[in-house]
Amino acid sequence: MNCKEIDEYREALGEEILNYMSGGPSPRSAEAISSMITCYKNVRDLKEMVDKDFNFSPEKAEKWLLEMENEDGTTGGHWSLKETDAYKPDGISSYCWECTMNMMYSDYYKTAVKHGVNKPEFYADLARDFLMDKDAKGPAKKLAAYYNCVVDA
Repeated sequence: MNCKEIDEYREALGEEILNYMSGGPSPRSAEAISSMITCYKNVRDLKEMVDKDFNFSPEKAEKWLLEMENEDGTTGGHWSLKETDAYKPDGISSYCWECTMNMMYSDYYKTAVKHGVNKPEFYADLARDFLMDKDAKGPAKKLAAYYNCVVDA
């Protein structure tokens, strides 16, 4: 279930609450309305949880960068935020960009060396292609999904 489906469910639940209220008060309708309101609040909390899990925060970025196991045998980010910002396209946060560019280095270093393209511009192009994927729901959501479902799974 995604956030849009959660919103649609919550909206339908709200309409059902109003329908119950239009029938006039009774002990049975009061109990049903109370249960539906509890459900309505729980669905709101669920959406906040899902939304939070699929956002990529600076804290997640820092944790990931510290724990990267790179193909060159090192650990941690290869470049600093300042270094990766030199290649950052508009519309992407610095911490998302830093993680993605470092992820590309971490995962594709051996291949880049093999093909003679081991330079920051190459990794920046890979990072841009990864984040700007037309099939994804935006750069931050794609990176968050990758982090939550692959890195931190």
